Amino acid sequence: MEKEVSIQYTSSGERNGYLSLVTFKKVSHPLYARYENISICIANDGFSWLQFFPDQCHYSITAMLNKEQAVIQWYIDITKENGYDAIRGPWMDDLYLDIIVLPDGNMITKDLDELQDAYKNEVISKVDYLLANTECERLVQRIEQKKLNLEELTREHLAFFRSSV
Repeated sequence: MEKEVSIQYTSSGERNGYLSLVTFKKVSHPLYARYENISICIANDGFSWLQFFPDQCHYSITAMLNKEQAVIQWYIDITKENGYDAIRGPWMDDLYLDIIVLPDGNMITKDLDELQDAYKNEVISKVDYLLANTECERLVQRIEQKKLNLEELTREHLAFFRSSV
């Protein structure tokens, strides 16, 4: 696989955090995600993943874009924390639970079973388990109410990368 990675820090109001833009120049095989009866190509030649790791938040957002830079899906990881390492770049402490948002507005909550298993097997604490569930509910509500506008956020972050080149 050939890819290009660019990392920037953005400080635009409440949207402070690290951004990572991964552009897949050449992939050996396209990557598909399957949700119930939907199959979506999320990585192929010329596709990009725009990742946002907001400061002081319990989530990260990956906007997956096709060759034409149209959003295929937003993948939101619920996290214990986000950070930055000078060698590895932005990172997140994943709390298993994920939200997938499709361009038509359809939302899919994923991996609740993994979260429950992690709690049951004492991989995570009760505090982390409750944090994951609360943050997931809060984000779904914010997205539905357009208080977290994923399209606008993606446009802003792509424009930020274009302006810093």
